[in-house]
Amino acid sequence: MKALIDGIIRGERPSLAKAITLLESSLPQDRQNAAELLRSLPSNDRPTLRIGVTGVPGVGKSTLIESLGLSFIQDGHKVAVLAIDPSSTVTGGSILGDKTRMQQLSQEMDAFIRPSPSKGTLGGLSEHTLQLIKLVEAAGFDRIIVETVGVGQSETDVKQVCDLVLLLTMPTVGDELQGVKRGIMERVDLVVVNKIDLYSEKMVQAFSQGIRQSMHLYQQDLPVFQVSAESGRGMEELVEYLRRQEAGDRKEADLLEFRLRLNQLQKELWDEMVGGLQKEWEEKVLQGGMLPEEAAWELLNTFKQSLQ
Repeated sequence: MKALIDGIIRGERPSLAKAITLLESSLPQDRQNAAELLRSLPSNDRPTLRIGVTGVPGVGKSTLIESLGLSFIQDGHKVAVLAIDPSSTVTGGSILGDKTRMQQLSQEMDAFIRPSPSKGTLGGLSEHTLQLIKLVEAAGFDRIIVETVGVGQSETDVKQVCDLVLLLTMPTVGDELQGVKRGIMERVDLVVVNKIDLYSEKMVQAFSQGIRQSMHLYQQDLPVFQVSAESGRGMEELVEYLRRQEAGDRKEADLLEFRLRLNQLQKELWDEMVGGLQKEWEEKVLQGGMLPEEAAWELLNTFKQSLQ
């Protein structure tokens, strides 16, 4: 275990990949080793910035992330991309093809791209996203980009593990309210309209204005950027905005950071406590030994007893 931890601290990719595989394993012994690994990691005292990127499929998340990652590397940062892929409800498998969509970034020595299966976890992330973030931070990566499964009212966990959440959309998504659902809009920090080079200026401006007007429903005034991640148009303004955020240009930055880290700890505690118990009762239901309602009550009672 010590050799593995030393390799992670030195930023060795084989050690980092091995540790991530260990964290994602469901075997009891691997879970114990993973817990030991997390406890043994040194506390991270370097400033890091965690950016969540969410948006409907096909909106250009991978292209935008690659462009942001390359810009961060040019600024002297090390970039880790954690991409969450949806798992099949039939086979449980995932394609995990994000590396093929970020070919230029994947060739950079200061970049690390790791796709992970969601395994049915709601909220847009995988079960171990927060632990993976801790691993890559321990390995020296100071710009972490988390790509969620998709977007919707349930894709909200990303705010609990990231400092900034970026909602990516484009004019053909349809009604501007399609991408402005209450669950996600209450948790995003900026909106980016992508693929503007494919549409008329009039259409892009009308769509962006519709988003701004929709925000008033939630009493929000978020920045809206217009970019083409493919051509680079408008990307410098977006990158410059993110640079200002990482420099601490947010109001009440210290209080905000405290609240964010508290949310992250709460999510990690909940995932670890409930995740294992849920799987145990799911097996009982699937084997026909217990009704779903009985399993729910047993799970709730077990949780209550653990708090006494």
